[in-house]
Amino acid sequence: MKNRIPYIRNENNGCITIALPEKRIPQYKILNKSAVEFSNLMDGTNTVQMILDLLAKKYGENHRTAITADMGIVLSTFLSLKLIIFKKGEFPTMDGITMPLNDKLVVKFAFEHDLKNIVLALDSVKTSDNFTFSSPLAYNAIPDLLQLRSSVFELGKIYFLLLDDTETIRGIAEFETSAISRYITNSVAILSYVSCPSKNLDEFVKGCASLINKVALCRTTKIRTYIPVDQPEAIESFSHSGFEKAAFLKEEYGKIDVCMMDYFV
Repeated sequence: MKNRIPYIRNENNGCITIALPEKRIPQYKILNKSAVEFSNLMDGTNTVQMILDLLAKKYGENHRTAITADMGIVLSTFLSLKLIIFKKGEFPTMDGITMPLNDKLVVKFAFEHDLKNIVLALDSVKTSDNFTFSSPLAYNAIPDLLQLRSSVFELGKIYFLLLDDTETIRGIAEFETSAISRYITNSVAILSYVSCPSKNLDEFVKGCASLINKVALCRTTKIRTYIPVDQPEAIESFSHSGFEKAAFLKEEYGKIDVCMMDYFV
């Protein structure tokens, strides 16, 4: 981590002052003792799990849950300040976090998966009532979802899977993480792609929102999507799943007329 920081000064109280990287005008940040301890272990060879194990050994296994929570905050802060990058492009502390929807379905983050294989697996279990929507206004939109590999911060996106009790993929959703604020309460997450059985759309979106709020520093209170007005079936499906029409946007981004719909968490 330290090789990414242009300036470091040790303070008498155990904190350090650093100059943030990639800033034309110098900007400085004070890291407290906890952040300093985490940063000292981020040497490019220790994995997140190794760092958690080292700290749990130092402070006791009974503090592992608290250490994990603190590290999640430190990692997200360091990432937003561009002090670190993840070699695999993931946010490891989200791994293993799931949100049960009922006794048959759970929602989880997508990690280290080839999205092409995920989508192909999803295609193999689609039913006649499957609902699929891709926003034409997605931030950093690309022509084909199959071109992407899953990464929580890949192109500013985050992915969720809907799994049944046999671990079979039943749905996938893509959100814009750039719209999920780390510092502003009542923030909005943009749903840019979703595919799942129509009957599960409502609870799938709820599960995704719950997972976002498990790891975000500030609460997301609204899920938003933009639907072309010439797709009335999609608008109806979102309406039946708890989304409300919020605005009509004419020639949005100079492209098309869309209906903005919000889902309140």
